[in-house]
Amino acid sequence: MIISKNHGVFLTLLLLSTFASLQASMIFADNFESATNSNLNNNNNVVTSNLTWYSALGLGRVRAVEDTVLGGAGNTALEMFSPDTFRRMSGQFTATTLSATVGEALQLSFDMRFTEAPASNIYGFRFGLFNSNGTLMTQSNPNGNSQPTVQDDDFGYYIRMATGPATATTELIREPAGNNPLGGPVVPGEAILTNSATPTRIEDQLVHNFVFTLTRLSGGDIGLSVLMDGNLIGSAVETNPLTGTFDTLYFGKGNIASDFAVDNVQLSLIPEPGTLALLGIALSALAIFRRR
Repeated sequence: MIISKNHGVFLTLLLLSTFASLQASMIFADNFESATNSNLNNNNNVVTSNLTWYSALGLGRVRAVEDTVLGGAGNTALEMFSPDTFRRMSGQFTATTLSATVGEALQLSFDMRFTEAPASNIYGFRFGLFNSNGTLMTQSNPNGNSQPTVQDDDFGYYIRMATGPATATTELIREPAGNNPLGGPVVPGEAILTNSATPTRIEDQLVHNFVFTLTRLSGGDIGLSVLMDGNLIGSAVETNPLTGTFDTLYFGKGNIASDFAVDNVQLSLIPEPGTLALLGIALSALAIFRRR
């Protein structure tokens, strides 16, 4: 495998972000303990002390539920439940911009599990960070069973991976405006960005932890990475970023009706590494290229 210059530096930055995260600025942290269900059986949403979570498409529903598997007795989680496929839910937060400073990172982390046996699909579970283009949702399922028009202009990056016994798959996707967030008809400029990946699938109902990081690189590039249970399962370098500003988080499922829940959802802005860390980046990158 050939590693590009910025991809090699990005992998080094990814290691350093573990230490830099100690100084991270929290954008939001939602454990759903304050969650209340609103209008549960008709265009419902879930309100917490941090965000309002919406059902973002048709027959999809979101609800706050007690999930003793995700967090023990009395712990509340957010569940996406639906009798249909291709459903998603969204949480909207204060617009956050990844600056031009090399090494600064935006990091999403959360726990999830399927609350029923996951069906087979190569793109069964999906999540990502998007820019709403100024058209935020104000209610669940505003267009009934149709794609909400306020989402047609969203653009950003998402991960899709396999579920059930499907062929293990991990892909990082660049998704321009004009598409259903988390997938739909392909639009111009949409691309699979993954430079390296460990094909993965979720075929159980156990709790899994995910960390999705976007890191500013030199030349305005953005490095993307996703970890599952502490293991790097995909990384890429975006050389022509759609955006560095995000205000919407989506969770969704592909061509499966299996329900899932999320908990301990956090979004943080991590500052650039210090001078010593930058020296380490240079030395590490030099070592990488000398070995290749």
